[in-house]
Amino acid sequence: AQSANPVMKIRVRMMAVFFLLFLACLSNADVISTTDSNWYFTEWNWIRTSEYAQSANPGSYFKINFTGTRANLLIQNKSSSNEQFMVVTWSIDDAPFQDATLTMSTNHLNLGSLSDGNHFLIFFIKASQQAIDRWNNGPPDALKIMGLEVSTGSKTSPVTLRPKRILTYWDSIGEGVRVLGASGGDLVDNDARATWAMSLATGMNAEVSMVGWGRQGYTVTGNGNVPPLITPGDDAASAWNKFDAAHYRFPPNSSFQLENQLEIQVEPDYIFCGHGTNDGLGGRSTEAVMQSALAWLVAMRKACPKSTIFLTVPFGGFTKDALSEAFAKYQSGNSDENSHLINLNFQESAIGLTNFRNGGSCFSHDGIHPDMTRDGQLGALLTSQALPLVK
Repeated sequence: AQSANPVMKIRVRMMAVFFLLFLACLSNADVISTTDSNWYFTEWNWIRTSEYAQSANPGSYFKINFTGTRANLLIQNKSSSNEQFMVVTWSIDDAPFQDATLTMSTNHLNLGSLSDGNHFLIFFIKASQQAIDRWNNGPPDALKIMGLEVSTGSKTSPVTLRPKRILTYWDSIGEGVRVLGASGGDLVDNDARATWAMSLATGMNAEVSMVGWGRQGYTVTGNGNVPPLITPGDDAASAWNKFDAAHYRFPPNSSFQLENQLEIQVEPDYIFCGHGTNDGLGGRSTEAVMQSALAWLVAMRKACPKSTIFLTVPFGGFTKDALSEAFAKYQSGNSDENSHLINLNFQESAIGLTNFRNGGSCFSHDGIHPDMTRDGQLGALLTSQALPLVK
């Protein structure tokens, strides 16, 4: 059977969005645009256009202050299917976090009925299905926010933000895989909000953009069709500088025009890369990992000339020799005083995180992915090594 006309699909989806906006008008509501200057989205997680904000990264979050008695998040649905693809979590006015599971047909999310007055909302992507496409054609595993429906006359105001910005590149350990358990699947076992990165962000006094793709490595393709972090000489097969196959996080050159995409106006203060686990588990050669890590250092410095870069040996100690060699080669050609190699293994970070085990280990539900307690400890250890290196 022939697939539906792609133009017709776009028209149907746009009609759904317009219908939601029409309902808002009928119900004495206003819609806050995702372009509102007071609506903060973690910079290197969300594709932002004049019409929407979109992310597929668990750990992505936003913050907003608003007034009124309602908060209804408008979402562009992907199909009529009830297939579950993501868990999100939010808190309003410091109340306990609430979770919701999104399906492909979800087109809005009621965040709660509120008393009249000022409100603060923080919202996270908690977990997503790793097997669903995260890179192409949309992608299907991404959350596309069209706006926030609020009371008529609602106002926004600036949110309080930490002064620094962190960008992290990691794998499943960076998206919180199995931090809660090892038997219920992605939407039950995973929680990006419970990872080491949140502890790191607190210690570094920063907002954090967590870019973690399960199974990905320097040389290894991630789940959901995500390319390796970097393939030297092949931009299309490199994920580090992109949100997905169609959108750049860091454009390839200064003359590149972002199509219908708002430009990110700031540069990360700190960049951490902790890949290498899946390269090690996959038996990739020291030379291949070294060359890719070296290429990433060069490319990252070109894209972010002012950032402090931390090449981080994975917590389990995988590929430490390749990463040490890559860093030495990079420094021999660049003398970059604002780049550093961090290896936590002398702090015994690898205990219980070196191989998959039935029944898990003292610090992991499966022997590779840290549990919630260990994640917090690792974030503190990473902070203790990084802070003294910051100028």
